[in-house]
Amino acid sequence: MVHTMKKILSLFIGIELCLHSLFMIQEVKSSVGIECFGKTLYYGLSVKQRVALCKGSMTDAPLRCVDFAAGSGLSTDQKVALCQGAYTDAPVRCFENSLGKGLTLDQQVKLCNSAASSYPNQCYDSSGGMSLSIDQRVVLCECAKSDEPITCMWKATGIGLTLDQQVRLCTDSSS
Repeated sequence: MVHTMKKILSLFIGIELCLHSLFMIQEVKSSVGIECFGKTLYYGLSVKQRVALCKGSMTDAPLRCVDFAAGSGLSTDQKVALCQGAYTDAPVRCFENSLGKGLTLDQQVKLCNSAASSYPNQCYDSSGGMSLSIDQRVVLCECAKSDEPITCMWKATGIGLTLDQQVRLCTDSSS
């Protein structure tokens, strides 16, 4: 009886894991990331990491980004966070250009995970003369597509907002 119960429990756990994987795969299919998802099999990523990396991707650019990030010192989760949704290798180039700026690996990933150009680093460098913490500078510049976040910050000075409010106001103001 106990042996039969263990078999039944094991069967239910197996079915649950299978359904979870199918749900995750369906999530990818519905977002056109299946080409990318299929190619991730050889990257040693979990299903959850594969879905996160490829969700919404129209190409295999996130995989190329992960390839470029090899040897970067990033964990697998950090590589996935850096490269998810990438259209080019710009997030990795941004990451490399952010070295030596006093940022933690997680801050570098946050700064660069949406990069389509060198603007996040240029913005971060330009924000050095402002009274912002490193985290505020990263938030301000993480989606920068121009120098508009910096211009906005200078214009927002003296209008009665806290620094956090100014950063929220000016974050990704270029889009």
